[in-house]
Amino acid sequence: MRIYNDRPRLNITSKTAPQMFLDELKFYRNNNQHHVTLFGKRIINIYKSINIQVIVTEKNDASFGFDDVSRIEIDTSHLLADVLYQYNRQGIIPTVTTSGGEPGIYPKWVNNNIKVVQSHEVLRYNLNTNGKNLEKITPYGLVNLLRYHYNPETNASIFNRKSIMKLPTTTAPLTMQCYLVSGGIDSPKEIKKYMDFFMTEGRGAHGFIFRGMPNQDSDKECLTTPPEYSKDNSVDFFDILAQVVIDNDFEFVEQKIGDHYIYEIYRYKGVFARFSYSDYSLLRKIETEERNKGDWFSRTTIIRPDGKVYAGWAYDLNLIYDSQAKGTNSYNIY
Repeated sequence: MRIYNDRPRLNITSKTAPQMFLDELKFYRNNNQHHVTLFGKRIINIYKSINIQVIVTEKNDASFGFDDVSRIEIDTSHLLADVLYQYNRQGIIPTVTTSGGEPGIYPKWVNNNIKVVQSHEVLRYNLNTNGKNLEKITPYGLVNLLRYHYNPETNASIFNRKSIMKLPTTTAPLTMQCYLVSGGIDSPKEIKKYMDFFMTEGRGAHGFIFRGMPNQDSDKECLTTPPEYSKDNSVDFFDILAQVVIDNDFEFVEQKIGDHYIYEIYRYKGVFARFSYSDYSLLRKIETEERNKGDWFSRTTIIRPDGKVYAGWAYDLNLIYDSQAKGTNSYNIY
């Protein structure tokens, strides 16, 4: 559901959000069925332009204390090529997001992903990073640069390492990405300070993404933010959003409510700011119900650095291909 600024915005709170998500779920299941086959597995994407999430590594150069460095990690650009080939031949033009952990730990792997993207039909490419080794990465698509705060000391305390506030040198458009956390960016006033700072720093950011700490999937890891950090520092995303709505410095542009997420876009001093929140705990319940019924609705395609491909964030429910399993072959035909 999309609502533009010439139509009323739907009010949503932490209490009403779960039911509103479920109402949208019914709509998606009934109206947005895009049947595809991926590695021989029949799935139903509920978005035609599905997002492929390539997790380059689960390691992070910031000491959050939630990295899992025990797994063997490989360059999965060949898997991205396989997935893109299969989608393209079925008439699907996806978006691709490269993320981590911190993908800049392996700049060569990121560049290999970019080469694959450039040789296939892709709607949009994004790189989520804190800027590590960005000068070694081919400038392409959009760069979503993570900074928790405009103050170097506050940013460093969250990253648990020395903070580098100077924006990295790249010709790719920069979107600043920030989590809304208590004691950090936690009010419209702080949001505006953050935007003012990064709009004038270096070349200036061309856009902003403010994320509420997601409601984590408590039964299975979900590589978004550490559960301990989310629990201890979370703020009411919907309360902050309600304050943004009545702040005359923000102009409402668009709202989208999905089956487990919401985002709203506002304009501040001519620059777009996107506010987003996801409920991964609800998503697990939804996908558990779907898999128990034999339904393979999918909301994203995930490639992990261990060479496995999933049809959703709850990994134990969504494995569709293991490239490291004995006897598997590449599906990419050049």
